[in-house]
Amino acid sequence: MFGVRRIIFVFAFLAILLPLMIGSSFATTYQVNIHAGAADPHAPVFLVPYQPLNININDTVEWGNGDTVPHELVSGTPSTGPDGKFDSGIIQPGAYFDYQFLAKDAGTVNYYDKIYPFITGVVNVGTVPTNFKVIAAVGKDVTNGSKSFDVQYSSPKDIVSAIIDPKQKAITFTLVGQVQGNNTLVLKLPNDLIGAPFIGVWVDNVITSNYQLDSQGGMNIVTIPLNAKSEEVSIVGTSIIPEFGPIAELVLAISIIATIIFVKFRPIHKLG
Repeated sequence: MFGVRRIIFVFAFLAILLPLMIGSSFATTYQVNIHAGAADPHAPVFLVPYQPLNININDTVEWGNGDTVPHELVSGTPSTGPDGKFDSGIIQPGAYFDYQFLAKDAGTVNYYDKIYPFITGVVNVGTVPTNFKVIAAVGKDVTNGSKSFDVQYSSPKDIVSAIIDPKQKAITFTLVGQVQGNNTLVLKLPNDLIGAPFIGVWVDNVITSNYQLDSQGGMNIVTIPLNAKSEEVSIVGTSIIPEFGPIAELVLAISIIATIIFVKFRPIHKLG
């Protein structure tokens, strides 16, 4: 009986622990590629995607060497030298280096190539780009606070709510404010919040194909033209939180197994 109680305790502990893991597992990994031919100072492109990169605290950047020669990326600037945040060491062609940016890295992080110092990049960590605003904790209401996302957006109007419909895999943004003439809404939507390709985009309950979607390192950047009276934008994706991923499914399975074991082996007290 002691062994059964121990098993039940382990399952119960995992059932409590794994949801915490879920809440911290939705940091994003951004991929940057050292472009082929980047060792040539006259090359038209050094790093893809275009710099700077805007990320959140706890996100990871993975640099891949798509060139035919080795590179070495280090935080700092060519004029002041390395600042000690990270040093990739030699990245051979076809190899990768990744670095997770923590709270201590918040702000603007410059980096460059020690071998080819004309290759430079910038990572903005936990900062909002100029002209962008933030709607915080999107998704918190449908996940009981276990996970949520801060969504950056650019618009002359303010977004006052972001409502998620899990059944429709949709998210609806409500905008307020007065503007003169047509304007543009730019949304930076994490792929873990709503997945692309999008099934449809609606402006004031009218479907539109007049939008642009760009994917960048786990982020869907949506640009939607609006008119002066536009007040609502809805996006339907191929996935949306909360969805049962592998960890969530494991939590459910553990909970079911623990319940079965408990029911099967619980002591039976006879009356009389």
